[in-house]
Amino acid sequence: MNTVLLPQAPDGDRSQADALSGNGRSDGVSIGRTILLIDDNPAVFGAMDIAFRMAGHRLDGAKGPEEAMSRLATQRYDAILLDLNFTPGESSGEQGLACLARIMADDPAACVIVLTAHSGIRIAVAAMQAGARDFAMKPWRNADLLARVEG
Repeated sequence: MNTVLLPQAPDGDRSQADALSGNGRSDGVSIGRTILLIDDNPAVFGAMDIAFRMAGHRLDGAKGPEEAMSRLATQRYDAILLDLNFTPGESSGEQGLACLARIMADDPAACVIVLTAHSGIRIAVAAMQAGARDFAMKPWRNADLLARVEG
C-alpha cells in the first residue's frame, strides 16, 4: 500500500491524521470493518462496495482464490465473503470449497461467509461444515449481508 504524505507543518511536526493511505483514507481514523470479497464478477464487487462503504466498512476485492490468498498473506480481514464458483458455467462449488479449505487451514478463526447463486443449500451446508461462519444466497439483500458481517 502506498502512503501519501501531506506537507509538513512549519515546525516540522506532522500529526498521525495527516498521513493518508494509498486508498485516500487517514490511517489514524477507524473505518469500521475490513472485508475481503472473493468473487470474479466486477458487478458484484461494485454493488457490495457501495453498500459496505455506506455502512462505514472497507471492502477489498479478489477475483479468484490465488489473488485472495495473496491478499490474505499480507492483510487481516474482519470478514471474508467467498463466492463458490469462479469459472463460467461452473456450479459445483468445488472451487470455492477448495479456497475455503485453504483459508481455514491458514486461519481456523477466519470469519468466512460463503455466497452462492447456483450451488444451492446443499453446497452452502457443506461450506458451513468445512468452517464457514454463514452463507448468503445471490441475489442478496444488503441489510441481511451487513448483519451477517457485523454479527
